[in-house]
Order: sequence, then structure tokens, then C-alpha cells
Amino acid sequence: MSSPIIVGLALRSDDSAPLTLARRLARLTDSPLALVTTCPSGVPTPMPTPQYALALRDDAQTRLDAVALALAGEVEVTTHVQLGSAAGVMHDLAEQLGATAIVVGSSHRGPVGRLLIGDIAAGLLHGSPCPVAVAPRGYDATPGTDLSAIGVAFDGTPESQEALASALAVAERIGGSVSCFTVLEPTDRNGSSAVPGWVPSPAAEESRSQHAQAIAQRALDDAPAGALASSEVLHGPVAEALAGVSNELDLLVCGSRGYGALRSVFAGSVSRGLAHKAACPLLVVPRQLSSSTAALWRRSGAEVA
Repeated sequence: MSSPIIVGLALRSDDSAPLTLARRLARLTDSPLALVTTCPSGVPTPMPTPQYALALRDDAQTRLDAVALALAGEVEVTTHVQLGSAAGVMHDLAEQLGATAIVVGSSHRGPVGRLLIGDIAAGLLHGSPCPVAVAPRGYDATPGTDLSAIGVAFDGTPESQEALASALAVAERIGGSVSCFTVLEPTDRNGSSAVPGWVPSPAAEESRSQHAQAIAQRALDDAPAGALASSEVLHGPVAEALAGVSNELDLLVCGSRGYGALRSVFAGSVSRGLAHKAACPLLVVPRQLSSSTAALWRRSGAEVA
């Protein structure tokens, strides 16, 4: 199987959101799907552990095969049932299969229509070798989820440039539009013990505003002519500001943190915050995509400067 999209499924009746998102991503990247579920090991039970583990595995395989059968004719599918932690299993499988992306759902404790990062998503956002997409609960029932309106968090760093390149690739394939968002955070006005009540000068605030505007303009300059619908500056804490515009988006793309393994997702405060607050699917991309993955996630082979 070549470069599949790995889909982590909990096999719950309310767990269709990640599969819905994965099917959309599979169509736009022409990638097969690898359906994955995990079984716990070493669970105390009156039955001997080996037999109990085998019964769990067989049941999971039967239910996963049923999901795969429903996709017959739409996309190539393989199924994988393994023992171990879900994040660890999907990390390993992504390495083995050279995955295009990993797709998971948000926590079942979160409100419908919002992301709330759970243990699995949190684990995947640290060290994944490929982009990680998180689908909000109820995504399958949300109208207008065709990924036509795409937002990207842009701060001028190489990580955000990689995110912009991926967003443009998605938009190009589906005829969608991309909007860039640069966030100007408020200045900390709490002061310090040395200078109680310190506030920044108007000149300093104007300089910060101009810098943010320059970064937003850089997105327009870096992207191919006409590729961006808009590039604007938002005001407020980064995760909150981006989550605020996510209500109007079908997909929000951001880069991973600027340290950690070069070709791995490494979550920072922004991606973690968005995974708690975003109203649309979130796609977090590594700092530098592998050549095979880049061919799928970059716009017509062209890179953002």
C-alpha cells in the first residue's frame, strides 16, 4: 500500500468524524486509507489473559472489517488491529507505511462541533512523522464540510510557510480559497516588581502593529499570485484569535513548533490550544515534509518561498 492516510478509530457509534475527514483528505490526495484500532493488553479478567486478548482482537477486527467493507469501491482500504497505546501504534505504522497523514477524532468528553484534545491526539501531536489532522465531534453532521474555506496560521517562520504551502495544495485540488491569519498578541501590561504598572509606549505599540502587518503582507508576497483570498491581522491571544475565525472555516492549518525532530510534528502552545478550541478540523504539519509526503501536500510541486 502506497502512502496511506492512517485513520484512528475507536469503533464507537459516535466516532464517525475522523473517518469522514479522512475520506475527504483521501479524495483530494488520491491516497488509500489504513484503518487502525488498538486493543488494551493485560486487562484483569476472570478469563485467562491470552484468550481474553484474542477475543478482544477478533471482535475489533470484525468491526473494523465491516467499516472497510462499507468503503469498498470508494477507496483502497487496509485494516490494522494491534495491541498497545493508540498514539504509539499509529506513530509506528506511519513510519512503516510512509503515511500521508494521520487522522483522529477529538475527545468524546468535548462539546459536539468543537475540538477537545484527548490523550491520543495529544500523543500524536508530539513526534508524528507526517501531518496530523484532528476532526471535531459531530463533523460528519456539520453542513458545508467540503474543505473549500481554508485558513492558515502564518507568522513568517519556516513552520508557518510549510503550513501555507500545504493549505495552498489542498485549495488548488478542490478549487477552494485560502485565508492567512497573523495574530498580534496583546502586550503584557502586568508590569514587574522593578517597574510596577509599566505600559508600553505608543511608539512601541505602533512598531508591533507594523511588524504584524508586514508579516501578513509577506504571506501575500510569498504565495503564488492570486493564490490567497486574503491575509489579515487578528488581535488577541493566538489560540483564541484563531479559534474565533475557525467558525467560518472548513479547515485550519498550522505548523508545528520550531524545535524537536526536523521532519516531525511537535506541538507547541498554539497547536495544543487550537486542538482545544477550534470549531473546524485542524491540520498540523511537520516543519519539513519528506519528499514523498511533500509531493502530496505542496501546490503543483511549487514551494512557498
